[in-house]
Amino acid sequence: MERPALAISHATTVTEKMAQLSKETLVKASELVFDFNEDKFKEVCELEDKVDQYEDKLGTYLVKLSNSYLNHRDSQILSVLLHSIGDFERLSDHAVTISKAAEEMYKKGMKFSEHAQQELDEYMAQVRKIMDATISCFKNRDIVQAGGIFPMEDLAEKQSADARKNHIRRLREGKCTIELGFVQSDLLTSMESIVDHCSNVAETVISYR
Repeated sequence: MERPALAISHATTVTEKMAQLSKETLVKASELVFDFNEDKFKEVCELEDKVDQYEDKLGTYLVKLSNSYLNHRDSQILSVLLHSIGDFERLSDHAVTISKAAEEMYKKGMKFSEHAQQELDEYMAQVRKIMDATISCFKNRDIVQAGGIFPMEDLAEKQSADARKNHIRRLREGKCTIELGFVQSDLLTSMESIVDHCSNVAETVISYR
């Protein structure tokens, strides 16, 4: 293995690449919700597989590295990496769940109402912003930016709760179906989980400042 300082630097670079792949998986998956494409669906699954491979190799590498003598700074960085790779991997898992929900809608010819689509679009845009901020604070070890993720999370939670509430209202008014509501719930739950994992990364960055 490389000298500890170089090894930490290498592991950090690889983890940042893994995070970017997770983001790319989410972006492509969210695009499928309103414009399903079989080729892009396959890309999402392939990206998720790459992220899984990154986690497996990084996890093994970092555990070996933890047995080396590390100064305080490198030890802190190693802790951030070990805590974060699982969250980045789970992000891509939820992105695949989103893409599968999009595939179900496409195959069944289901479509959200204009208002439901707008709500989801705005919510997913907020989730992507949170992920952008998460990757940025992770790369820069920026505790101020990490702290700013939590208010963004609060807004996302409100958007999700409003979307669920409005679906029930539309269902009562006969403007939506129960089946489409199940799909919406799957999408929202996956997005909520993504936000939770982003919050975990932000908390890790703050904890090991």
